[in-house]
Amino acid sequence: MTPIPNSNATLRAHIGSCLAEQPVTGLCTTWGDNSGFGAIPSWDVSNVNNFDNAFNIKTTFNGDVSRWDMSNATSLKLIFGQAYVFNQDISRWDVSNVTNFDGAFYATGFNQDVSGWNVTSGTNFNNMFQRSGNFNQDIRKWDVRPGASFTNMFLNTTAMTATYVDGTARFDNGEFRLNGDFFALSSVREQSAEVVTTGAFNFTSDRDGNFSGYFNGRSALEVQLAHDMVLGYFLGVEVGRAKLSGTFAGRQDSYGLNVGGYVLRSFNDVSYIAGFAALGRNKNQLVVSNGTLQVDSDFDSTTLRLGASATGVFRMPRIEIWPELSFSYAKSRVGSQAVAAQAYGLTANNLSLAGGDVEMGQLMFMPQIKWPLGDGRDSAAVANFSLSPRLTCRVTRGVGGGRACGTGAALGYSAASGDGLTLFNATVEFDNVADTKNGSLTFNVEHNF
Repeated sequence: MTPIPNSNATLRAHIGSCLAEQPVTGLCTTWGDNSGFGAIPSWDVSNVNNFDNAFNIKTTFNGDVSRWDMSNATSLKLIFGQAYVFNQDISRWDVSNVTNFDGAFYATGFNQDVSGWNVTSGTNFNNMFQRSGNFNQDIRKWDVRPGASFTNMFLNTTAMTATYVDGTARFDNGEFRLNGDFFALSSVREQSAEVVTTGAFNFTSDRDGNFSGYFNGRSALEVQLAHDMVLGYFLGVEVGRAKLSGTFAGRQDSYGLNVGGYVLRSFNDVSYIAGFAALGRNKNQLVVSNGTLQVDSDFDSTTLRLGASATGVFRMPRIEIWPELSFSYAKSRVGSQAVAAQAYGLTANNLSLAGGDVEMGQLMFMPQIKWPLGDGRDSAAVANFSLSPRLTCRVTRGVGGGRACGTGAALGYSAASGDGLTLFNATVEFDNVADTKNGSLTFNVEHNF
């Protein structure tokens, strides 16, 4: 068969001609034989880069394109947009070079397993499954790059009511540990909105009777204001409790509530801005005693946080540069800490520790440079290396206040096997700001059976 030329206009014209003969399966034997390209399921599209709108508004198409060689594809924008009945297995497509998935399955009946896709090159996932009412697949294993855009990716994907809970439990030498996190996503019917719920929990107990538990959760409503803008509102809670035993026994409780909002905006899929504001209120209580002395204490705190960031991408033949400029501000007000003490039958309940305000502002510039080390073709591994130098300046007011600037960097390496079953990530980070040095080393290896 004659390969399809590397032209989006030619690709779409040939699809139109073939589907005029057979609009459902694309088995256009007459046109295929006369043109030399064959029927759609057997097309050689290995030379094509741009598949934008290929089957857009082909409302009856549901042909088998599972054998298409997509290794040179770079854009799938609206490839199946409003192809309402399309629902074929394309799990073996090589999309490792695709950067633009915008609206790829917009308003389709698609609900196939694409968890094995290598999407590490992707930068734009906006609207990818929007209004695909049947889609409900687990794609948590996708390795997506920092800075990629996901605006309205699952908007009005009414079947996407996914709930995931990940955690570990361990019992060792009388100590029990349980920790994990959770995630839930659901669409708001008849509205351009979705609800995203996230959180984490951690519980520990030992044979001596000590116990600590912590839970935090946040639910956000994300509303589409325009095709390139999302506004989110969130409400979060935090609850902690610790039971102490030993020389001093007692308990410590903490409760928190926070509210806020954020906005995300993209410009031509190459630059992005974001901003957020949050207000939190916490209450802490402590009661401890050693049998002779008992201390009761409680205090409240209020925290305001503001921030904004801007980033973009400069693409070159072998590298990408993602410069990011971010600003954050936080102010915490700790109320006076009331303390009551009892010992030998005497009580002192007029003690207190003065509170106060602490403020911190931070400005950071971080250009991230990314090098692809493998393209995933012919079942080869896909790998990426990144270098992120950063300059940070901080201003602190309150106890130990001051001004300081410093530098740091992060080195990252990620790799995926050609079959997508084995993933490896490694990150090294270090910072030196205000004579405070921090560093970390993280490894993660994952294999799916």
